Amino acid sequence: MVKISRKTITIALSIATAHFFLTSVAGYYVGAYVGGQVGEVVAKGLIEVMEHRGEDAESFGPEVVRNMDNASEAILAPWKPFFAVIAFPAKPLLRPISSHFWRIRLEALRAKEISREQFRTETILLDLALSLLNSLVFGLLVFVALVPLRHNRAP
Repeated sequence: MVKISRKTITIALSIATAHFFLTSVAGYYVGAYVGGQVGEVVAKGLIEVMEHRGEDAESFGPEVVRNMDNASEAILAPWKPFFAVIAFPAKPLLRPISSHFWRIRLEALRAKEISREQFRTETILLDLALSLLNSLVFGLLVFVALVPLRHNRAP
């Protein structure tokens, strides 16, 4: 029988806690930074469309949308590895559940059953809950890796 030490549990919980805070804080700031840049691209595209409103809008609109998509992809591309790292190990598996919840709440927002502030608060809380669960899974993986290492160590 493998004896599990308190030190192993403490190390795993400390790593999970650090993972949660780092991924939550870093994810929030990077998301705000990237979102701000993408928002600027969209705003410029909308301004461009408004300035050329009278001129052949049918041919001009798709070109602006294509330019906005390309610029947004260029902004997101360098950050994709970062988002992949902070999503490790469980967030990709939790996305279907969270996207279902977001769709339900978005429909409630559109039907004016909830306010924008309530929707925003719920989505922030859901994202934090997903980050916490992701960090707990990461901590569990660390724990599972540490138990044999600490057990095999000489007394």
